[in-house]
Amino acid sequence: MDIINCEVTEEVENKIWREAVIVFDTSSLLNIYDLSDNSKEDFIQKIIVGLKHKIWLPYYVLYEYNKNRYKPIHKTIELYKGIREKCSKMNEEFKQIVNNTKDEDKHPIIENKILSEFEPELKSFKEKIDKEIELKIKTIEKTFENDNLKNSIDSNITIGEKFSFKEIQEIIDEGNNRYQHKIPPGYQDIDKIGFQKFADLIIWKEILKYSSSQKKSIIFVVDDKKEDWWVCDTKKIPLKPREELVYEICESSNIDFLMYNLSSFTKTSERILNLDFLEKTIDEIELISLIDSNNIFYKGIKLS
Repeated sequence: MDIINCEVTEEVENKIWREAVIVFDTSSLLNIYDLSDNSKEDFIQKIIVGLKHKIWLPYYVLYEYNKNRYKPIHKTIELYKGIREKCSKMNEEFKQIVNNTKDEDKHPIIENKILSEFEPELKSFKEKIDKEIELKIKTIEKTFENDNLKNSIDSNITIGEKFSFKEIQEIIDEGNNRYQHKIPPGYQDIDKIGFQKFADLIIWKEILKYSSSQKKSIIFVVDDKKEDWWVCDTKKIPLKPREELVYEICESSNIDFLMYNLSSFTKTSERILNLDFLEKTIDEIELISLIDSNNIFYKGIKLS
């Protein structure tokens, strides 16, 4: 039997959304941390809580998420520290201006009164910025301790069963062969160490096992834009899922398969499920998404 490949029609897409299970990759979950607090909470309530009956996470996605969720939080803290560092440089640059303009016998010359009046304002500005940044950093650090995204996932989402060590070893053995022939997913992680080299393949194998046992179509949300997930253009922009992935899941599970980035998934869920996101949420997700949000990536249909 052959797999029929076609562009998804609105009618087919609507049907799949009514029936399918939603699966998030680690990359898409971690990107949610880049949203503002209000947008993040909006996404959590509309998707994680509101669609909890339709979401399933591979065990290894949850493992990777728990291991790496500190990274986007730490990245945000570093952004604030960068602002503080720039403000400190402003202070140093001001001192240089004072020193370079105080000689009244040669240019450049700036009237001392102008600089002396500005100096306390600059000092006050720096103190206020330092205080504000310190407050923001402490607030963000508390996010890691009381993480509303993590809490919502733990409370609402069904998690897949962990593969045994023997099963992981079998996947690794298969992965070594797949990677030699650049069969997706995961072969671009060849330089990573240990299980991490095969993380994407482990996740994919969990999805295959689940879709086969449950006979449920899959909506896969992934913001990893590597070529071992997507067919990309010359600028490395993803165009569609790798055909090998579509063939494998459709053949092994006889299901429909849709693949989105976080932005196109959110917009599509709003359209099909009538979810009422804040406009700011949609805009922010579009900005952080790794793939052109105007594309809805589709490949896959049932074996016939």
